Amino acid sequence: MCGRPLLVLLFSLCLGAGSLSSAQKPVALSEFELKGLIRAVVTAQANCFLKLGIYASLRDLAGDESLAARKNMLNIKDADFSTFGDYELRVVVSSDGHHYLTSLTKENGCGVAIFSTEHAVIYEATALGCQ
Repeated sequence: MCGRPLLVLLFSLCLGAGSLSSAQKPVALSEFELKGLIRAVVTAQANCFLKLGIYASLRDLAGDESLAARKNMLNIKDADFSTFGDYELRVVVSSDGHHYLTSLTKENGCGVAIFSTEHAVIYEATALGCQ
């Protein structure tokens, strides 16, 4: 009998917490902030390659000093994926660690998309049908 009210209370708290987080909207970021993040990722990858001879996953890069200023805005979900405001950041590394692709794309709808590879060239684009 004592366990049932506790179970109901925990269930209510879980539902409340879930609705709270879904009501929060991601922060809209400027192109300057987005490009700054990609530059920081490219720099962190260069630092890693100079030290270890391989590129690293996003989770491993999170400790690099290049990303320190943005670390509190990154919401790392797994080794390759994070949200950054209303954008999704992906860092995919080849199995041998000698290549990587970084993409920063709008979570929903139209917006600027930014990409880079191990060549450290940063590309900017928009999705087809967006202006």
